[in-house]
Amino acid sequence: MATNIDRFAIGGLAALIVIWAWDRFPQIAPTNPPYTRPYLPYGIRWLSYGIKKGKKDVQYYRYIFDHLARNEVPYNMELINILPPICRDGMDLWRVVVPLIYFQLCEWYQPDRVMRQFGMVQHIPRTPYQPDQLHDLTLRGKTGEDWSAMFSAMLEIWESRRLWVLTNEPQYGLLSSNSEYMRWYVSHTRRWMTREAAVSALSGDVMERLHYLSTDGQDSFTFNELKDLSETLLSLKNEQDRILELVSSSDPPVQSGNPVDPNLHIDQPHQRREGRGLARQRRQV
Repeated sequence: MATNIDRFAIGGLAALIVIWAWDRFPQIAPTNPPYTRPYLPYGIRWLSYGIKKGKKDVQYYRYIFDHLARNEVPYNMELINILPPICRDGMDLWRVVVPLIYFQLCEWYQPDRVMRQFGMVQHIPRTPYQPDQLHDLTLRGKTGEDWSAMFSAMLEIWESRRLWVLTNEPQYGLLSSNSEYMRWYVSHTRRWMTREAAVSALSGDVMERLHYLSTDGQDSFTFNELKDLSETLLSLKNEQDRILELVSSSDPPVQSGNPVDPNLHIDQPHQRREGRGLARQRRQV
């Protein structure tokens, strides 16, 4: 909901999101945190950092996110290992798919969609689960409501949370761009925030497809597909109208008027110059 274009605020612990983003995307993080001693609460690194008005605008950050390379998002254990022991206790529960309950608010926590953050292989996730009847519950008119009874099913799942821990194979190295998950992800997500990045990346996608067509053999493609790919590239570069414009069947008419230059006789020597003309205005640089 907070990502909807008509929303101006976000509900929740925004400071926690910021701290997470600064670690996962160091390109947008401030430099030189004032406190780096070990075994301090994680967020204290930025305590008393102060508010500074940055010189970078929204367009800059959109550019940064649009051009992130897969090796620029540090999904590795280094971030985990610098956490104090109290934060690493019960790490298996980070991967438990259960409802999180805060009085009348009940939302499902679904780490199966971000398993790379836990150093594990990311598979194609199942459809997000959130019962409709739990959405937008309010306290109005529910003074005598027994919330433990209303949420009894969710509380039962929470009490047996260790039965809902997910485990995948460890992820070694970078996630392949041609993996089953990435092919699914590209077809389901919005990949860019700006048109410029979309044009650049889509051009790369078309060239990648052309590369595979050229190496797989003639039986793997049709000329209609090549035509469609070339037209896609032309449209991305705003050249489609020019290239695909029909060739005229006849030459345009000759321009009207006398096409012959006049033959003038001027009573002056051919090489004579009265002055330097426009050259006198010029200065050597």
